[in-house]
Amino acid sequence: MVISFSPVDEIKERLDIAEVLGEYVQLKPAGTNRYKVLCPFHNEKTPSLMVSKDRQAWHCFGCGKGGDMFSFVQEIENVDFPEALRLLAKKANIELRPIDPQLHDAKTRLLDLVRLAAAFYRKVLTDAASAETARTYLRQRGVSDETAENFILGYSPTTWDGLLSFVLKKGFTEQEAFEAGLTVKRERGIGSYDRFRGRLMFPIRDVNGTVVGFGGRIVEAVEGDVGSTAKYINTPETLVYSKSRVLFGLDRAKRAIKQADLAILVEGYLDCLTSHQAGVANVVAVSGTALTNSQVKMLKRYTNNLALAFDADLAGGEAARRGIDQALAADLRVTIITLPDAKDPDELIRRDPNRWRNAIATAERIVDYSFNRAFAAADPTDVDGKKRIAQQLLPVVARLTDPVEQSHYLKELSARLGVDEQALRDALRRRRPGQRPTPPPSTGESPLTLADRATVVAERILALGLFTRPELFSYLTELIDTAMLPDPELQALYRQALLYYSEVQQLDHEGFRKYLAKELPLLTNRVAKVMLLAEQDFSSSEASAGDDAARLAWLRQEIGHGSRLLRRERVVNELRRLEHELRQAEAAHATAHADALLKQLNQLTDELHALEA
Repeated sequence: MVISFSPVDEIKERLDIAEVLGEYVQLKPAGTNRYKVLCPFHNEKTPSLMVSKDRQAWHCFGCGKGGDMFSFVQEIENVDFPEALRLLAKKANIELRPIDPQLHDAKTRLLDLVRLAAAFYRKVLTDAASAETARTYLRQRGVSDETAENFILGYSPTTWDGLLSFVLKKGFTEQEAFEAGLTVKRERGIGSYDRFRGRLMFPIRDVNGTVVGFGGRIVEAVEGDVGSTAKYINTPETLVYSKSRVLFGLDRAKRAIKQADLAILVEGYLDCLTSHQAGVANVVAVSGTALTNSQVKMLKRYTNNLALAFDADLAGGEAARRGIDQALAADLRVTIITLPDAKDPDELIRRDPNRWRNAIATAERIVDYSFNRAFAAADPTDVDGKKRIAQQLLPVVARLTDPVEQSHYLKELSARLGVDEQALRDALRRRRPGQRPTPPPSTGESPLTLADRATVVAERILALGLFTRPELFSYLTELIDTAMLPDPELQALYRQALLYYSEVQQLDHEGFRKYLAKELPLLTNRVAKVMLLAEQDFSSSEASAGDDAARLAWLRQEIGHGSRLLRRERVVNELRRLEHELRQAEAAHATAHADALLKQLNQLTDELHALEA
């Protein structure tokens, strides 16, 4: 159905608020046509968010937030009203005509572009003779045509501008293709080229099924392309895609997760889709990052149980440990799936899907899993063995948020080691004096970045410009001024970098760290987070591909990409503010003020067009 007016009323007629909220949180009956739920917008133990079917409204008596289904989607998805309208219209099977510019803003344009790219890659995979290598690879991996269709798998041709030429013909600009992460700016000369070439394409969809980015696995090398040898590359951070806030397959898995009351987290795209193909659909995959706080919150909407199935070194891996910390801090029950004689779920499923189901059914709680590994690796009758086991297991016990669980496992450790329980409790307290240990900050996100995508981009380019290669700092200063950074803490960090550089004339990383510890002692955690982001990005497949010149070019390119996004975001936000003021001035018949605002709007519009040129 095509509508041209009152889409909000039409959507509310077709959708029920309980149905909409039920996709995000676990509703529990609280009377006739009423539900209660733990509020997802603040931490609480007792449900204080009430939902009324009669009034088609919700309200939290803990944090005070409330409204209709639109306001809920805006809050939980961190989107503006036009995007919430778009998402709910999709659920209601209503087509929106983009007659209102607010319904077709920059973010919506990028979403349309990414969706078009997915269709292009899909068409190439199914029809192009050049994609036979990719089709053969899928057949060898046992991926059926139905699964490939359900997950919109595609193929990016080996040509340098196949996708770019296509989207330009469809009315999109070269700048938009770049901002969507689909192309890369040429280091020399002008123009862009396709980011993905010769790769099997895995569209990454958000929880509502909207394509926001891509993961690409190499199946055919591109001659002369130094970056083509990386096994996987992903869409960079954009206005519509943040890898720390999506989980591959969640849009298809969320119903199965609620039914099974269990979410299974795997590491690879193929692990996820072959599990779905085998009939185990409550499976999602991370997209090249440790499990983040936002991802944990998304999973917690559907279940309080999480099973991890990575590789054999899962419990000992630093990235996995951070993810486990996030899950335990959110009071999720975490279990570990052990894979018998297989390196990943995909391999096990191709051998025998029933062995995969059995592995899930026999998953161990994270602490039991850790206990068994620790006691198998050291002698509990030997003094040194006791010390090694205690050193390995006390941090695991410390992560538990429930004091009953913590006490239970301390007693078990005491009994199995033959060590006084009080000694273990004293050792546990020495790890973190005072209250219960809290997990370290997520490298994917912190509460400071949840409400502002621009902050995510800003943190990343500061990480690359300040803590990867010293020669990148001067390049960063050419593109970024302090006012472009959306966060006061990041502005303070950047100002200190400028002051340090003016004194020493070279950004020595070790000296700069010491300088920051002295000048910004209150921002120690934030600085540490930015430094961790630098380590994560600098060790990524894209940054490590090719020779030194290629790595440096990639880092410069990513900084340039992020700086343009920040500059554009600032202009767009200012335009929205001025448009609001202009409407108020016109309503008040303040003609002179309205004329001045209109002049500023025209100037900013010209600046926006220049950025997009």
